[in-house]
Amino acid sequence: MPSAPEWESLAASLVAQGPFRSLHITPGDLTTADAMTRFQHDRQSAEWVTVVVDRRLPAHRARRAIGHELAHVADEIARVELTASLDVWRDTFTHPHRCAQAETFAWQAEEWVEPQTRAADLIEAARRHQQQRGTRR
Repeated sequence: MPSAPEWESLAASLVAQGPFRSLHITPGDLTTADAMTRFQHDRQSAEWVTVVVDRRLPAHRARRAIGHELAHVADEIARVELTASLDVWRDTFTHPHRCAQAETFAWQAEEWVEPQTRAADLIEAARRHQQQRGTRR
């Protein structure tokens, strides 16, 4: 991904502030989205993130897609802070209402997230957005 290296500092900072062991941005062949984020874990409950960006995207769209996906990562870091454990977080991860709210945050964040954005600022924005979401599930 030509756009991915410039995001390494933000990605590393997100990993340093959250429960995820690593975060990789990689090209892929996607058919239904410009990019997607996969939150994964192994049997020992180690968590990691893979952001896949469609390799056919022009650079300006890839940049925006990466910002969007890193906003999802920040949103989940903030969400993990509100849960009792990673298992609880994993169990509630796919709730449809929560997914729609998370997507709203990512769409808003992609307007301002840049490679030089501080992870702490992105996570704080996610926290504020979650506070506006109302009742926690």
